[in-house]
Amino acid sequence: MHLPVRRRKMTPASLSINAKKHCRGVSTAQDRPMARLKKRSVLLAGHATSVALEPEFWGALEDVAAHRGLSLAALVTEIDLARGDQGLASACRLAVLAHLTAKPG
Repeated sequence: MHLPVRRRKMTPASLSINAKKHCRGVSTAQDRPMARLKKRSVLLAGHATSVALEPEFWGALEDVAAHRGLSLAALVTEIDLARGDQGLASACRLAVLAHLTAKPG
């Protein structure tokens, strides 16, 4: 008597688990996307929120704020008011990029 072999349907999650079992010690950015991000709390419109950015972007934002004679909180508030539907962390990164690529004068 031969019983049919019942196979589980493989989902992306189960594939990932199986891959991890066979590739121990190998780590990808997907496994730890928030590993390098540093969270800071900021007060926006009277409400505390946290923003997660890479340390290099926090340093660059501090430089932009100093260049403009603002506190970091004031700069982030300006970015927040101008960002529209965009995420705050993305808007902060783009503000740094805009500052770095702006033409003098």
